[in-house]
Amino acid sequence: MAMKIPVQKLFENLYQNDLIVMEVTLKGMTNILNEMKKVDSTDKENLEYYLTMMNYEETKFKKVLEGLSRQMSELL
Repeated sequence: MAMKIPVQKLFENLYQNDLIVMEVTLKGMTNILNEMKKVDSTDKENLEYYLTMMNYEETKFKKVLEGLSRQMSELL
């Protein structure tokens, strides 16, 4: 027999996992920004590297947010 899980509990579990991923991603973005501050403005290669890393983190964040939104829609 399948256990019935209250929607609130299910939502809290999904939400908590996504929040953890989002928090880690934001910390990564903060670290990248802090490293960018140390780079000389004429060092285009390093600046491009950090911008690429920032774009990657931004994409990851958006995907988690989209997934959370989709999960919430499915629950409603």
